[in-house]
Amino acid sequence: MKSFANWFKPDFRLRLSCCLLLLSVAIFSFFRLLVYISYHKMFAALPFGATLFAFVNGVRFDLSTIALFAGLPLLMILLPIPWKLWHKLWALLFGFVCALMSFLLVSDLVYFSFIKRHLGRELLQVTEDKEFLSTVAFSYIPQTLAALALCAFICWLAWKIADRFYERPKFRFAYDPLVFVLCAGLLVLAIRGRIADKTISVVDAYVGGDTASGNLTLNGVFSAYWAYQSDKDYKPHLLPTDEACKTVQAALLQKNEYIPDPKFPLSRARRKFSINGKGYNVVVVLMESWSAKYVDSFTHGNYGVTPNFDALAAQGLRFTNFYSSGQRSIYGISAVLAGIPIFPGIPDIGRGHLELSSITRVGTDFRARGYCALMGITSTRGAYRMSSISDALGFQEFFGMQDIPVEKQYLDKSIYGWDYEGLRMLNARMEKLKQPFYAFFFTGTTHLPGKSVLKEFTKYPDNCDENNYLNRLYYSDWAVGEFMKRARKMPGFDKTVFMFMADHPFGSVNETTWKEKFHIPLLVYCPALIKPGETDRLGTQNDIVPSLYDLLNIPDAYSALGKSVFDPDGERFAPLIEGSNLYLLDEHGLIKHTLATRIEEQAFDKKFNADKSQHLLLSLVQSVNDLITENRWHP
Repeated sequence: MKSFANWFKPDFRLRLSCCLLLLSVAIFSFFRLLVYISYHKMFAALPFGATLFAFVNGVRFDLSTIALFAGLPLLMILLPIPWKLWHKLWALLFGFVCALMSFLLVSDLVYFSFIKRHLGRELLQVTEDKEFLSTVAFSYIPQTLAALALCAFICWLAWKIADRFYERPKFRFAYDPLVFVLCAGLLVLAIRGRIADKTISVVDAYVGGDTASGNLTLNGVFSAYWAYQSDKDYKPHLLPTDEACKTVQAALLQKNEYIPDPKFPLSRARRKFSINGKGYNVVVVLMESWSAKYVDSFTHGNYGVTPNFDALAAQGLRFTNFYSSGQRSIYGISAVLAGIPIFPGIPDIGRGHLELSSITRVGTDFRARGYCALMGITSTRGAYRMSSISDALGFQEFFGMQDIPVEKQYLDKSIYGWDYEGLRMLNARMEKLKQPFYAFFFTGTTHLPGKSVLKEFTKYPDNCDENNYLNRLYYSDWAVGEFMKRARKMPGFDKTVFMFMADHPFGSVNETTWKEKFHIPLLVYCPALIKPGETDRLGTQNDIVPSLYDLLNIPDAYSALGKSVFDPDGERFAPLIEGSNLYLLDEHGLIKHTLATRIEEQAFDKKFNADKSQHLLLSLVQSVNDLITENRWHP
């Protein structure tokens, strides 16, 4: 009887594997707890039962992640190899993999504050953005050091556990193969996350369609991996191409527009223009992280850090229902300059893949109509590949940080440059340009992290990210004011249209609603041409390209997933991108979708039709992907 009982007694190998597995689950659960504590406001509305379920259900996603990336060492430990070093090395490898995942979980914890969700499809974009990575690493030194220390500790602990509890394994003819097969089967089941149906994915975390519960359930490693898998060589099969294009065409086409060539179903031109700005100069200023929430003239928050912009807004046309295309700068750049949202499957602008297709090249088109085209940024020339984008879109001149002399004695560093000096350089270049001209400029000082930059603009205590941002916004607002003071002295000022908007909102922990995640200001200033006022007309960054062609009375065809903000015809919509999830906002409501299922919907009035919105959203993704792939996006 004793020998029979010993046959079932787990030996060192099984105990070691279970111990390492429990260690890894504890690590993932610890980081889930940190997310919950650090961003408690996001989860405050969850009932206790839903919160508890998210923690418990989250273990299923943790086990799937652990089994996928660290399952092999656990299986290798189970082999009856009589060498101590064999088991210690596989335990060390398991610890190393867990250390890498822990480092990613630390990064996810930090990045969560910017985007209010776990890492997604932007992970690959971020890892290729060396400046962003270096900024985060050097600005969050305690977190970076803590992550490295944690990684080292996990590796050491895995090695010591294997060393401390090692026993020379004895091969048991039936026991060892059975245990190995059973454990392999359990690891496969853990990866799948369930017995039947397909392997669990991100969408399975959103039980009941609740975003907060889904964010608490998921971990950053799982969400990043599945976002990568879903985006890798992504080819949507949502709807037939012709059906999708007809749906989008009907939603986009305004009464004063027509399709010049049926081979390019979303390429439009105008028969009649909404505003007579022919021959006017245009200056488009894309402002880093300017949330509408913090601009008093747009949302009346009384933060007091945008007095110059507010004074300008009183004399311009304010669009108070305007939204960013996504949550990172490259999304705004792609939308504003090319009218193309970065849907799943669509490459970032500036990497060369998108530019291989024929797209709307505003610099080239405007130059053909007698315009000079200038682009500038406060960051280095290579940031976001802006110098390449400038060339690809046909701009004649380009300048970046390397060309901008610094005049002020700043208190802090900014890898994204200084708005005051950058806008002064823009002033100087504009004064030398032959008119008419089109100038695009991208600011950078309000990019977090960072503290106050000049003592006179330290309006709030430098004790948290939000206050630091407000102080930088105060400085950036002053820079805009100085820019406009000098611009007023420029010949041709009265025939210059200024368009100010943000690339995306500031990523604050307090910004938890869909509106706070995407709401940005748009101000169009030219009192001689455009009557001052305020409009709640729905708009998004994808509308800028159509608006410029309408404003400047350019009859050439353009392709963009938006409508002119100056043309009131037709119902409007705004696709918004939140990692792998997409929103479709219209005047009556919005939906949130994974492209596999609808996970949220919100009606503003009785006219809202969620099914219709879903069909349009899927049509947008399908048509843009197919037309760009087939090079039928633009003639």
